[in-house]
Amino acid sequence: MGDYYVRVLLTPSWVEGEIAKGRLESEGIPVDLKGEGRDGPYPVGQAEVFVPSRFEAQARRILEQIESGTDEA
Repeated sequence: MGDYYVRVLLTPSWVEGEIAKGRLESEGIPVDLKGEGRDGPYPVGQAEVFVPSRFEAQARRILEQIESGTDEA
């Protein structure tokens, strides 16, 4: 059975989604960023960050560290 993608973050800001995507990818986690913000010249609107299910726990830990301000990356 293959990996399926799960949403680990929903944010009202496309920029926040891009930041989370970059941080997770720096840890080797594949990311799929979805939302309305990718259309047009300026990134605006809601963003959803998805990762393969096998990376869900690791991704959530990293995102929690970012949220709490304890991320050292």
